[in-house]
Amino acid sequence: MIIRVLANFIFDITEPENGQTTGATLFLTNKISFFRAALVQNILARETLLIIEKKSFFKSLLFAIFKIKIIELTKLLKATKIPNTDLIFIASSQISLNILSQISDVYARTEITAIQGILIKKENTWPKVRKLRISFTKKEQKSINSSEAKGKIDSLLTELFCRCDYSEESLISYLIKKAKSRKIFLKIIKDATGAEDSYFSLFIKIILLSKLTRDLIKSEQRVGVLLPNTNISATMFFSLQLLSVTPCMLNYTSGLAKLRDCLRLARIKIIITSERFVKKADLNQQINDLNIDYQIIYLEELSKKVNSFLKIESFFNFIKLMVAPKFTTKNTATQEACILFTTGSEGAPKGVPLTQSNLIANYCQTQHMLENQTKDKVLNVLPFFHSFGLMAGLILPILKGTRIFQYPNPLHYKEIVKVCREEQISILWGTPTFLKGYAEYAKKEDFKWLNYVVSGAEKLPQDIRELWINKFDITILEGYGATEASPVISVNTKFSNKKGTVGRILPLIDFALRPVNGIEEGKELLVKGPNIMKGYLDSTEPAKLNSTNSEVVITENASYSKDNGWYETGDLVKIDKFGYLTILGRIKRFAKLGGEMVSLSEVETVATKIWPSDHHAAISMTINSLEAIILFTTKRDPERKKILNFVKQNNLSNLVVPKMIEFIEKIPIFGSGKIDYQQLVEEIRARHDD
Repeated sequence: MIIRVLANFIFDITEPENGQTTGATLFLTNKISFFRAALVQNILARETLLIIEKKSFFKSLLFAIFKIKIIELTKLLKATKIPNTDLIFIASSQISLNILSQISDVYARTEITAIQGILIKKENTWPKVRKLRISFTKKEQKSINSSEAKGKIDSLLTELFCRCDYSEESLISYLIKKAKSRKIFLKIIKDATGAEDSYFSLFIKIILLSKLTRDLIKSEQRVGVLLPNTNISATMFFSLQLLSVTPCMLNYTSGLAKLRDCLRLARIKIIITSERFVKKADLNQQINDLNIDYQIIYLEELSKKVNSFLKIESFFNFIKLMVAPKFTTKNTATQEACILFTTGSEGAPKGVPLTQSNLIANYCQTQHMLENQTKDKVLNVLPFFHSFGLMAGLILPILKGTRIFQYPNPLHYKEIVKVCREEQISILWGTPTFLKGYAEYAKKEDFKWLNYVVSGAEKLPQDIRELWINKFDITILEGYGATEASPVISVNTKFSNKKGTVGRILPLIDFALRPVNGIEEGKELLVKGPNIMKGYLDSTEPAKLNSTNSEVVITENASYSKDNGWYETGDLVKIDKFGYLTILGRIKRFAKLGGEMVSLSEVETVATKIWPSDHHAAISMTINSLEAIILFTTKRDPERKKILNFVKQNNLSNLVVPKMIEFIEKIPIFGSGKIDYQQLVEEIRARHDD
């Protein structure tokens, strides 16, 4: 009776389905305690079996006194007969793949019909009372296929972890929480220069750098950042967060014209860079040109101003932040956290302002990818100006507590393979272009510590997937996203992976499918959620669903996406009955020939199958008032006849045969690894004019 009264007072219960659960229930809390378990058991008001990893003598005594049925997971697995009752799995805020597999085995051996999750989350409620909010997730029907049952449990846990961790706070407040979690001296970030920082030294440098730049920045709300992947770049990013100044991450590989476009778009007056980096990257001419119209701040000049007084002051400010941080959730969610720029592979780059809430949401949606955060080590070769590199290569591991090694150039294939071997890298992010290069240079022993590899930014070709499997016995996990989504929208995991797909849509994201005129296979994907931007720079209206003629809205997370509009990805997709997403192509990557829509990606695929050792890129242009497909290839003396024969033998449409085949020494790519199609358009125009 007393526990029941306490439960009603402490818990704020939402969507309890009349207080009843069906089947196996996953109970999640940040810190497992007998008290919370007892309260939940009483709220359920029924006979349940609590399954825990380990039990102590004290907990066992309490469970016995209050007549709560418990059993250790390992003992349940050894049991010849599992009780046909409702099961509650008690999970910490992170579950290992081994425990997840054991839970799935128990689930597969029971006669229960569904799984359901319980979320326990601390929330501030008036008048300043910390209450525990309990909510029940949507029930998932038990699958006949055991592997699919494991996938559903993985999906449910992912959603619970995400909802438990998500709150509308700032990046700095999340970083403070991590620094206070008894990992303050953990060596968290290292780079190719040999610099290595713990949370303590990183925070001291963040505070110190913010003091050095504050007077130079003055009242500017946006600052351009032109730096490679290094510890100091990470420090600069978080220093600007501390100052509530928006870092605009500039692509130093895009050329002067596009750099100026981005600077004008974001109305930037100040650029922060490094003299050493400018010299090494051969950017002197570009910086000299920009110096005419913009103020250039060099990190080397700032370092000369560091003195003992500033170091001591920074230390005391650090103590102040740890003891009494002044960062609250109020008004921080909508503040700009950074501005990224699209690659402009099919046109001019667009400015994408991402808020604190956008980045925090995507961190919470993807943090399940870093399972064993204390032992794993991530290698990031993707630049911070690319959304994949910024989130997966900096924000995710830093906030999760997973060690990370920053390398500045993804094209240094031999050096990166060496880093993987010497640093014992267990997690690697990359794009297909880069992953192919690493595989060609590496030996099996170079990647013996790799736990998993994740590919994004563009579709993973089958030949690269097979190369990694055959040579290293590593299955590349494919994900999908967009800069406008902060960036991850879906991703496969080691536990829930389906070949040829990009995984399931992440938690908190609503999505819809919309038919596209002239295209029979696939529909356009539209997404909405807390990780989706509100609109492009200089856009007067937020992103929205222009047409209500969508086939179906798959998910409903209105409470998380009420302030954000729909984002039209421009990608053609299909979703199977288990929720796995397959990307079929870009709408813009279609040519209209003879009234039919022809996929340029399919043209590239055909060329790859004929000449697998070379690189290919297809574009469409209007020639003599007719649209035509042009294939660029690194294959010397390519024969169009081979494409015609391949198309005939495989019963493909003759429309995928390019009108022109152009040899090129090297397919142009951006720093992110994506093909620069716009440059190919300019190339063919130059050749045509000549």
